[in-house]
Amino acid sequence: MHNINCEEAEVSGVLRMYPATIEPHVAARRTGISTLTLSVKGTWNSSSGLLSMTGCLGPNTCGVLNNATKAFLPVFIGLEMLSPGLHNGEDPNKVDEESYRHVSKLYLEGVYDQQVGKMYLIACRKVDFDHVDLERGLDCLIEVTIEYSPLNTRWLINPTAKITITSQRNENDTYNFNSIRLKTFMIPDKHHEQNVIFRNIFEGYFRVFLLLMCIALILNQIKNMKKSLEPVAYISLLALALWIVGYGITLIYSEEILIKSSETERYRKQPYDLQNYKRYLNNLDYIARFLVLISMFLMVMISQMVLKARKALDEQSKPTPSEKKLLLVCLVAYLCDFLIGFSSKVGIHLYVDKVNLTKDDYMNIIMQMFLDSVHDLQDWSVVAQVIAPMVWKHRLSGLGLESFLIGLWIPSLIRIPYVAFRDPVSYPFFN
Repeated sequence: MHNINCEEAEVSGVLRMYPATIEPHVAARRTGISTLTLSVKGTWNSSSGLLSMTGCLGPNTCGVLNNATKAFLPVFIGLEMLSPGLHNGEDPNKVDEESYRHVSKLYLEGVYDQQVGKMYLIACRKVDFDHVDLERGLDCLIEVTIEYSPLNTRWLINPTAKITITSQRNENDTYNFNSIRLKTFMIPDKHHEQNVIFRNIFEGYFRVFLLLMCIALILNQIKNMKKSLEPVAYISLLALALWIVGYGITLIYSEEILIKSSETERYRKQPYDLQNYKRYLNNLDYIARFLVLISMFLMVMISQMVLKARKALDEQSKPTPSEKKLLLVCLVAYLCDFLIGFSSKVGIHLYVDKVNLTKDDYMNIIMQMFLDSVHDLQDWSVVAQVIAPMVWKHRLSGLGLESFLIGLWIPSLIRIPYVAFRDPVSYPFFN
């Protein structure tokens, strides 16, 4: 009970009923537009010690929510739109206060739909009194939707909230405004560390699955290649070498196989409860590294079969494929891809940071891109094999070579979207 006014024996106030799970200081900020709020007025009888009062329920401002309140718990929020965690679309800076001053303070009340993870709210804002459709100086023809990240995907997508504020007034109305869409930065989650551990375990199994898929494809191809040697001669040795060297470098210098960790450097330095799972994750890593060694050994076997097939062609005085010309073409393709990636990264830095890059900055970008490309060098093996028939002017056919080539793409086509879709692992409000 608050807003108590006493004038002699007359007493008025506001009674607010709320679940015991809601903190009192939160409940006290409710707007009073639900049926759980009573505006009361009455008299105090000093002789009997009783306060006799008459109460009026708060107005029902949204007919569509009549039945919904029975199925879902009501949610009451006082939101101030000056939070440093808000940003607009792609803009990384805090939203300019002038761009939403007209809705900088909203009084919100509504329901939360647990099935879709959205909060549907009616909002009121303080405005002038010179309008026929106002209640006590409040514009309540505003709808707000707040969407939270689902709990079962927070191991992959950082917990955030998307906020949409829409005016229900006509376009020519004085108090109409354009829709506003905001998104918070990462919000605190008490299960964050457990989600990180779950992601690490998932990625451990994911690596093993992708490598098993590759090995199955290679074994099937070796089986087909034993039927005839002539088509085998047109498998690129450069492609096989890129596979062997790429995974060899990964085994020696990389902490992760195939899928690099998404944990930021700052997060890596912070201790968290991973000790109980350390041996489990290490075992998955050992399995992945063992499977990589098997795939490298199988690629060496294919290389020997290719050399044998080319030797047979040479003995029959038939032309054999030239790897030198293929190497030059692949090098040009790699440089073009590198320059495109470099230009895009520099452009992003110049656009977002709006600062001139120094010589050291350029060198750091080049070195980081070079290290990333070396880590994924095995992916270029498929590119080399795609280019090879064009350079040699020989159609890659027979022995299921086309399906083998397409099959080697499958693990990358699965891995790359996953890596691009997942969010980086960090602490809230830190990079």
